[in-house]
Amino acid sequence: MSLTSRFSGMVKLRAEERRSFRLLFLLSLITGVALSFYFVAVNTFLIQNTSVSNLPYAYIISGIGGVLLIRIYQARQRKAGIIRSYLEFLFAFSVVSIIVFIAYVRLGTDPSYAVYLAYFGFLFNMPFTIVFALSFSAICACLYNLSQSKRLLALIGTGEIVASIIGYLFAPVLSKLLGSPDYLLPAAALCILPAFFPIYKLFGENRAKLNHQPAIKTTLKKLNLAFFLSERFYLLIAGVSVFSVAAIYFVDYTYLISVRFMASYTGIEIAAIVGVFFSCVKIGELIFSFLSGHILSAKGARFSVLLLPLLLVGCFIFASVGGAAFQTNPVFILCFIFLAKFVERVIRKAISTPAIKVLYQVTGPDRLRIEATIEGLLNQVATVLSGGLLLVVSALISRDDTQYFLTVVSAICFVIFLLWSLVSLKLYENYKKKIWSYLTEIRSFTASENDGAPIAKPSYVNTDTDLLSSTLERALRARADAPAAFHSISVNDDAELTSKLSSTYYSNPNFFYRLTVIRFFQTAKKPLPLTLFKEFWEISDLTLKYELIHTFNTFAEKPTESDCFYFEELCQQFSDELIYAMSAQNDLQFIEDPGLQFHLKEHTQLLIKVLFELLSVLYEPKAIKVIYDIIASEDQDDIESKLFAIELLDNTVEEVLKDKFTPIFEPAPFDQKIGNLQKFVSVEPMSAQGALKNLLLKDFKMVNHHLKECCLNCYYQLSKDQQLLNAFKVSKIKNLQAMAEKLSKKEFEPTLSTQETLLKEIENRFLLSKVQLTYLFNEGIVTNEGSSYKVNRKSAHPYFVPIDINGSALLLDAYALALLVELNYSGA
Repeated sequence: MSLTSRFSGMVKLRAEERRSFRLLFLLSLITGVALSFYFVAVNTFLIQNTSVSNLPYAYIISGIGGVLLIRIYQARQRKAGIIRSYLEFLFAFSVVSIIVFIAYVRLGTDPSYAVYLAYFGFLFNMPFTIVFALSFSAICACLYNLSQSKRLLALIGTGEIVASIIGYLFAPVLSKLLGSPDYLLPAAALCILPAFFPIYKLFGENRAKLNHQPAIKTTLKKLNLAFFLSERFYLLIAGVSVFSVAAIYFVDYTYLISVRFMASYTGIEIAAIVGVFFSCVKIGELIFSFLSGHILSAKGARFSVLLLPLLLVGCFIFASVGGAAFQTNPVFILCFIFLAKFVERVIRKAISTPAIKVLYQVTGPDRLRIEATIEGLLNQVATVLSGGLLLVVSALISRDDTQYFLTVVSAICFVIFLLWSLVSLKLYENYKKKIWSYLTEIRSFTASENDGAPIAKPSYVNTDTDLLSSTLERALRARADAPAAFHSISVNDDAELTSKLSSTYYSNPNFFYRLTVIRFFQTAKKPLPLTLFKEFWEISDLTLKYELIHTFNTFAEKPTESDCFYFEELCQQFSDELIYAMSAQNDLQFIEDPGLQFHLKEHTQLLIKVLFELLSVLYEPKAIKVIYDIIASEDQDDIESKLFAIELLDNTVEEVLKDKFTPIFEPAPFDQKIGNLQKFVSVEPMSAQGALKNLLLKDFKMVNHHLKECCLNCYYQLSKDQQLLNAFKVSKIKNLQAMAEKLSKKEFEPTLSTQETLLKEIENRFLLSKVQLTYLFNEGIVTNEGSSYKVNRKSAHPYFVPIDINGSALLLDAYALALLVELNYSGA
């Protein structure tokens, strides 16, 4: 296990992934060596006893045998489960290897049997490879979620690549030592047996996930043609798989003919050409496998699914043009055919196959059965069809001129792979729809669960005839008539009204006045002009920023291209702020202050809320709403739904945004994400004191006053920083000044001040949050002085309510209280 331990140390693995990664890598290594030995033995025997022109027959025979073998595998998997069916087929591979070996040794020298034995051995090559790949994929699907699959599938597959290199290097040596390549078959039979060990360990350590029950639970009775026609996504993924299989055999066929053509043209031995070329292929596979996780995560499903067919289109268009243009010099066409073979092996292994595995994640509980049907059974049918089509091509096109033959076949490949590219593009589009449908179902189900418990709307206006109740009731009525009140201002048109609102928004910093201006556009159902939005945005705090973007989204039209750049920049800014907030939460997680922890979380949630409102300006609002509902859900156990929401977000937003969003919203601890987040924002782990001080000194427009109050309290308890405390004692922000005064007193006074007593009463009576109460404390309660807050220029404030608490006179702004009540009632 030292080799796998070292390798797992080279890649970024989470603690819970290391053990399973090592065992899966070892399993991939063992099966890869055994399959390499079998591949070398049967292909050597096939080439020695048949001609290249007969290869399509071998493909057809392999496809027919594969259909039968995979049918048996599907039946066994449904009955016995993933693990047991895998073990059975590992043992079957060992037995088949011995039988083929005995047949080669006993009858292989007889020409009348040799051809049939060559096809017999080749028949099992691809089916066993597919069965092992399906079983391996099924185990990975049970152990890893969507995000882990993107990162790890190709890396785990490097075990098979390393095994192939080992197999191809040792195969000639073993053949020479043993006297014949046929003896690689019993070597393959023996090499496969150690695979039982990692499978046994995986099952023992992940029994709940790998138990056979999930493999047989299904909502589908039959996977027939009607099933694939019933939903376009399944039809398209089947179509892409068929084209993918055709690519394997068409590229392989042109490659093998090109190898012989190159050998005859250059005089280089076939073995030397194949050896050097496949060394390059394996190195390419190894390099790209390490890059696979980054490519899949950074570039997304669309890029990964389209990459292989588009590259093959490019290779074969150049090959066909080069073959036609340079008829006396085959170097050009040979280069691009060899490049096509390189691309087909390397990109398929490292990117295309893992990408398709990710796409299967949205097929739900029937995933394993659907994948086995498409990747196994349907692909074997595609193998037969590919072989038949190659036979037709070989019969119709003269092979007297090899370069002409390769040119025509390259043109045919260009057409086939162009169709593959178009189908792949359609698959990606339907993949987005499939995720959307899946997430919508989840959200609908969650909503239906809550339908049975109606939410009681509190009665905000007490039936008592006291002055507060009557004034609040009058203020609420005034809030309902707010549009009329604003229009009563002496203006000639909307432009003048907008101008006056802008000037007063700037001149009056009172939170409640600014909130009234924003709410005017909501209640009047008027669009908030973008110019006004930009002006207000720069001087508003975080709460008002949310109200602004929410109001803008309610009635705004789709922004112009230049406006989109502005909102993209805001998305970048708020995603940076979100990273800082998450970092602060991580640094302060061990502070035992429930109030601080709650308000840190509340602050982060508001940043997310604002960010998704900004995204709604740029992208389809319904899709963004579904994504937000899932990501913002409090259900921490529903990781799979969150990952699908991130996947939909990844396939919705532009690349410049999605590279940052994926690590931000990935459901993983912050210390596991910080490495990726540091690419965008300079965040480092800090001491609790440092994190608290950062929040205290942060722009007041980005951190609410109550969170700063909590931070001040905790920071002083930890640091006893008298200098900072003295600075806050002269602050113009009342709650921070009051907290600093309280902390500076040598003896703590448990009694509440008159304003705190009033706020406690209001909190209990009107169900306001701590943040809302802080706004009221700072700007809605005064002693016996007038308030700067005015409804309009003509009248003094008509909604002050005198309150007497233990002989102390206070004035409560009932209109401000009405605004907060309205916010709660509207759910904003």
